[in-house]
Amino acid sequence: MNNWTNDVIITTRREAGIPDADILELINRSYKIWAEHELDGPFLHYTVEDFRQATRHANVFVAIDRATGKLLGTHTLQPRRKQGCVHGSLLAVAPEARGRGIASRMLEREAERVRIAGFKYMRGVTAVNAVWSVNWHLKNGYRIIGYRRDPKENHYTYVFRKQLLPPSLSRPVYSLYGLALFCRLRYLTSYIATRLFKDGRGNMNGLGKLAKRMVRR
Repeated sequence: MNNWTNDVIITTRREAGIPDADILELINRSYKIWAEHELDGPFLHYTVEDFRQATRHANVFVAIDRATGKLLGTHTLQPRRKQGCVHGSLLAVAPEARGRGIASRMLEREAERVRIAGFKYMRGVTAVNAVWSVNWHLKNGYRIIGYRRDPKENHYTYVFRKQLLPPSLSRPVYSLYGLALFCRLRYLTSYIATRLFKDGRGNMNGLGKLAKRMVRR
């Protein structure tokens, strides 16, 4: 296992041998706050098999209490090599362990591994109304670069990007993501497109379908 702090071990489910059922149980307990805020999404209804399939090609990180061996947190990273990034999802911390900075410590360890593996940035999403999650992403170096509405969810979503490469003249595109104004413009573009071309449930509206047909010509 990989030692990261004195009180918590940050590693992967494979290295720790944590059963998928235990990880899903932690996720369900952690995301009860979503239900309290009337937020919903497919992952909130996962069975163990659903979770196993969703994370089949992913690295599932876990945070384990060094003294008790108890599972305290988890975060799934899905590699997307063609885009040069990893997509983070299912970030969860046990309710009784909140306030210890566990999620941030997991992210530090993950970012280190991801950078060494050659990925350029980390990506994440969360519900616009999940203010606690939005604030965590912003606090930990993510910038909001997108806005969307998925028909399978009952909420609008922010898209985040955390740049891992330092600014470089040889990589001007990556450097742009370090600029607040550039990220803000990307966000506004996606916000306008989502509101203009989709209905309140995230389905393509008449204007959106017309625009799609015109693009295909």
